[in-house]
Amino acid sequence: MEHPIQELMQNISQKNKEEIICKKNYFVFLDGKDYFAVPLEAILEIVEIKNTNELITIPLLDDYILGVLNIRGEMIPVLSTLKMLGFTQEDVFFQYAVVIEVAFKTAIAAREIYEIISLDEKKIRSKALGENSSNIFLLEEFDYNNNIVRIIDMPRLFSSIFLK
Repeated sequence: MEHPIQELMQNISQKNKEEIICKKNYFVFLDGKDYFAVPLEAILEIVEIKNTNELITIPLLDDYILGVLNIRGEMIPVLSTLKMLGFTQEDVFFQYAVVIEVAFKTAIAAREIYEIISLDEKKIRSKALGENSSNIFLLEEFDYNNNIVRIIDMPRLFSSIFLK
């Protein structure tokens, strides 16, 4: 038989573990006028683009591939989240490249770094699928600072694009 204090400590410990497990960390960024979130564990680094000449454009590629960046001798493709998701994008201005690794290293363009947040899973809601086919990559969303933030399912998005 366990001592009541030990049992209480185990219950507290279990509750803390459950709270930790119920939280997810997301990187929130702005692309165009839309807020997106990517699970933090997918991000390798964030690179600030100080000069648009750093991006090397390559002709005859799909329009969602903005070009490549040379990051410490490694050529990393930079992709437009909005274009991959089927949104129209008038300008392709971005200030940051968020390097992620899903199947391979790539970067997604971000106009503005918003924040890294730890979010209770209970605050994440499922999105209803609508007419837009891009919705299959944006199945979840949450409210944050009076904005709707869409969570990108990166593995699903990349497998659909690169395994056509």
